[in-house]
Formats: sequence, C-alpha cells, structure tokens
Amino acid sequence: MAHEPRKPDLDPDDARRELAKALSDLKDQEARNEASEKDSEEAIHTAQAEASLRGRSERSLKKERARVAELESQNRELLARLREYENILAASQEKGKETTALLATRTADLRAAEAFLNKADGVADSDVLGLVTILNTHVHQTACSITDAFLDRRGGRNWKKDVADSACESLETLGLLPNAFLKALRTGAPDSVSVLLQVGIQGVMVAYAHRLCSSWDLVSGHRSRYDRETSGYTWRQYDCETVHKSIRAHELQPVAGRWRALYQSHSRTLQEADRHFHFKMESKLARRVAMVLCAGGVPNTVGNIDQDLLRTHGHALGDVVRAALEFRQVAKEKVISREFAVETIRTGKSFDPERMEDEWADPRAGKKKEMGVRRTVLCCAGLGLSREETLESGVQRSVHGSKRRVVTLLKPSVVLDSMFAEL
Repeated sequence: MAHEPRKPDLDPDDARRELAKALSDLKDQEARNEASEKDSEEAIHTAQAEASLRGRSERSLKKERARVAELESQNRELLARLREYENILAASQEKGKETTALLATRTADLRAAEAFLNKADGVADSDVLGLVTILNTHVHQTACSITDAFLDRRGGRNWKKDVADSACESLETLGLLPNAFLKALRTGAPDSVSVLLQVGIQGVMVAYAHRLCSSWDLVSGHRSRYDRETSGYTWRQYDCETVHKSIRAHELQPVAGRWRALYQSHSRTLQEADRHFHFKMESKLARRVAMVLCAGGVPNTVGNIDQDLLRTHGHALGDVVRAALEFRQVAKEKVISREFAVETIRTGKSFDPERMEDEWADPRAGKKKEMGVRRTVLCCAGLGLSREETLESGVQRSVHGSKRRVVTLLKPSVVLDSMFAEL
C-alpha cells in the first residue's frame, strides 16, 4: 500500500497567519456576498417597482384608451346630431325664406288690392270743371282768331265750287254741321258770314275736342262700327267701352274706376311713345277747320288750307289738343270714385233747356217766350260736363242693389237755328 507523502509540519505562527488570512478572506467574501445580496435585493426591489409601475401604466393606458374610444364615440354622436340640427336649420331657413317670399307676395297683393279698391282720390269736381272751362275758352279764342285771319281771303278767282261742295258734303256726312247751316254759310250776307264762319269753326272744334276727351282709342285704325260724329268707331273704342260698361254693371265703382284708370294710363304711355302723336292730333283738327273755311268760300283745297292753319295757328290748335288731353288724363286716370263725361249735343236735336244752354240766348228774354217754340240745334259751341257716381244705401255692397246718380256740372252750349233770324 502506498503511503502518502507526509506533509511537513507547519510552523504554528505560519499556521496562525494562514488561519488569520483565511478568516480575513472569509470575512471579505462574506462582506462581498452581503453587498452582492444587498445589490440583488435592491435590483429586485427596483425591478419589482418598475414592474409595478409598468403595470399601473399599462392599466392607466388601457383606461385612457377606453376613455378616448368613449370620447370618440360621443364625438361621433355629437357630430351626427350636429349634422341633423344643421339639416333641420337649413330646412327651417329654406321654409323661412319661402314664408318670407310668400309674405312679401301677399303683402304686395294686399297693397295692390288696397290701392285697386281705394275710393279716395284727390281730384275735386271743381278741378275737372275748370279743365273743361279752359278747353272751351281755348276753342272759342282759337275760332275767333282763325275767323279774323281767313275772313278776308274768301272768294277770289282761285275759289272753286266743286271744292267747296266737297267740303260741305264731308261736313254734313260726318254729322258736324247740318245742310241748313252750310247753305247759310255759302249764301249768307257778308256781314253775317263772319259769325257763321266762327260758329262753324267752333262747332267742329268742339266735336273733335269731345272725341279727344271721350274716346278710349285715339290711334287705332281698325274700324268696326260707323259713327257720324267721328266718321268711324274703332274696334278698340267699341270693345273697351262695352267692357267698361259691363264692369260697372257687375262690379263696385272702385274696381271699375281703377280698371278704367289703368287702361287709360297705359294707353297714354303707348301714345306718347309716338313722338308725332300730338302733331297728328293737331293735323286732324286743322283738317276739320279747313273744311269749314273751304265751305265758307276760302279758296284753295282743304289740304293746302290745313297746312296754312298749322303754320299760322298751330300753337293755338295745339292748346286745344293739350287741354283736351289734360282733361282726359285727370278725369280718366286720376279719378276713381266716380265717372266724369264731357257732354255734347249732336246737330238736329231739339233744344231742351234742361240739358243745354243757348249760346245766343238773350238773357233779358223770358222763358215763357221760348216755350212752345221748337228750335233745332245747329252745332255745339261748348262742351258740358256731367258726373256719375254710385250710391249705396247703408252697408249695401251689392252692385245690382246700388243706384247711380248723374249730376250735371256744366250744360253744353249750343247754337240754334233761331240764330238765322237774328243775323
């Protein structure tokens, strides 16, 4: 059996030193182990703390994400409700616009109806009567002026019987002057011709002024019914007059008056669009006066005489036309509550002192002398004026139950056949 080598015996001091060193190393190791354990524990605590923090952070993050998702859902709901409210608001605004437009339309309709049915107008009877008086004055003054200017031109070598005969025939056919007057005009004594010439001119001017004041149509050339005074009634004149009478028979006066005013106003606008309109009216009036002058012995043709009249008395003839159109504008366009009409008397009618005035009447002569004597109208020397209005009893609104009253504001003045005996 082999024997292990025997260790040499240690020196006790060395042994103690080695033991002390070993104990020191052991203590150092233990210290290092304790430090390492402490570090490990601290690391474990740190890791645990970090893990706990991460857990809390993850849970908080999850909560925040859930909150965000909830808020997004609420936001989507709010946006959806907002769009719904916007649609409702847009629909309400559109409906409001329609309501506003409808209200504006209805308001305009009510204002139009109020204006259409309004009876009030600012024209007094005296205003209309004044216009007729001015018109009659222009007619009388112009007739006197023309007579004075053309009287000395009667006769002469240029006078032609056939031309005068044609003028007389035209005047009689048109119903402007009767044959008895024209015969006296052609064959009368020189001192009476001036009076007859003035009366004839005045008569045809009054007839034409009556047409200007009364006619519904001054420009149309379509004829449908013959009339002696105007030498043809236009279709528009007859049609509009018939329609107006029908409206007055079945509607209230404000409706009929407004319809008439609107028609006349717009007709005047169309007439004034023709810049030669007034000259045409003056030329027609001059031609009728020229017929009387030609019939009274003034030489030359009617066409040439009316050109002379327009040159020498164009302004005076224009005054007559303007006065008639002014009456037409006021009485036919501005008056709604009643109807005004200029009155004239046609030739051949019997004299009626209740309806007309004798231009040549002697104010000193009594009415008893005039009674029982039949006198005939030769021509009308001045326009009259009447007013017609609708009377309603109480609160009666029915047109058919209402009554109409005609008031004579001015009688037309006439020249009678009795003047022949006074010449």
